[in-house]
Amino acid sequence: MAKKQDDLTWLKKNKMGVRFSDLERILKQHGWKHQSTTGSHHVYTKAGCLPIMVVKPHGKHKYCHPMDVNKVIAALELEEKEKEEAEGKQETEEEAEETEDEQETES
Repeated sequence: MAKKQDDLTWLKKNKMGVRFSDLERILKQHGWKHQSTTGSHHVYTKAGCLPIMVVKPHGKHKYCHPMDVNKVIAALELEEKEKEEAEGKQETEEEAEETEDEQETES
């Protein structure tokens, strides 16, 4: 988990200098699958998420366009937020169950 968070932090700090191979590695580590390629346009998908299209730099360009990096950052942040909300919901349900058990014990 710490490695994934480090990747997200690194992306935020280096939006202008992210190579396609690094962006692809990070997407795959977070569970995204390469779906298709049309020319230099690579599409990645993950269940429950909208597809992300990343343009692979070509010609004299070395780095991905910052707009593509921002799309990946937004998707990863949304994923983290949903995961935190799900964990919070689980904790709330567990606390409710404990409270019910305590009330039954008192009766």
